[in-house]
Amino acid sequence: MIGGTVTAADLEIIRFLARMRLATALQLSRAMAMRPDRVYRRTRFLHGAGLIRYERVVAGRPGIYLATRRGVSLAGCPLGAGRIGLTTYRHDLAMVSLSLELLASHPGSRWRSEREIRSSVDLGESGHVSDGVLIRSTDSVAVELELTPKGLRRLGRILRYYARCREYGEVWYFLTDATALTRYQRLMRPYPHIRARLWDLPREADAFA
Repeated sequence: MIGGTVTAADLEIIRFLARMRLATALQLSRAMAMRPDRVYRRTRFLHGAGLIRYERVVAGRPGIYLATRRGVSLAGCPLGAGRIGLTTYRHDLAMVSLSLELLASHPGSRWRSEREIRSSVDLGESGHVSDGVLIRSTDSVAVELELTPKGLRRLGRILRYYARCREYGEVWYFLTDATALTRYQRLMRPYPHIRARLWDLPREADAFA
């Protein structure tokens, strides 16, 4: 590779970006347990080599990195190159931070991203995929991040799906709106394994802060 050698850590960066779709440099630093200055050096090299790309989607906010087709091929990742969805960008960015928080608070657990889930399941009748899954030693927890509250009818349909689903020991909803939280919790009363809580969206994960 011109200008340097691709390291094992570089491949992990590419795989992480492919799994999560996108991430900022700060999120990569946390995910890789790598100093920010080293993250900047490695992402600069990977960008120059065409293995990742850099986009600044919102003026005045940190840019984000995505894996390229060449990058995922080199890393042996079955997921395709990441693309920015303008309608899901804020949610995608926040989901990276939430997943890192959950992994940090549950040592030994693993994270399965929405992209990984969609690549391996048949949606069938439910048509629903969780935003991610926290895989613990004892069970798996479906995780939902609600930056925009759902309507009651749609939410009720999803809750009934989770009530029937035997794949998850628990379902955790994270909301940023206290009023919506009360509404969600009321609908969840018949389902003791489904819980909702408030989540303080970190500023670095808020695309439009």
